Amino acid sequence: WKGPEPKKDKEREKEKKKTEEQEREKERARERAREKSKERKDSGGSRPGAAGGKGLPEGVSLPENPAARKAAQQLLQELSVLRTKTQADRRKAYRNACLKWHPDKNLDDEDTATDVFQFLQAMKEQYLGE
Repeated sequence: WKGPEPKKDKEREKEKKKTEEQEREKERARERAREKSKERKDSGGSRPGAAGGKGLPEGVSLPENPAARKAAQQLLQELSVLRTKTQADRRKAYRNACLKWHPDKNLDDEDTATDVFQFLQAMKEQYLGE
């Protein structure tokens, strides 16, 4: 028995470090999202006059980040078209939107994805009527 080759050990170690760094980055992103959420809760959840759109429930506002605001407005438009569809169709569209905007799926723009995802979560009850 010769044992593992040194080159493969180095590759494994490099891959392990890369995976660990990715996990640390995900945890940092989750921590940022928790901090933002806490700040919003501490400040009452919305800015005065921030609704900026029809049909937003009390305490829900569009994201402050311009890119996230634009995406949220577009989502509101897309989801409002489906209001006359069945509950199953609305649930499927909502789920797809959540999957599309989940921060773990958008590592290149986590802040925008986090804002849009949190907006979707805040709108869930009104949209799905549950």
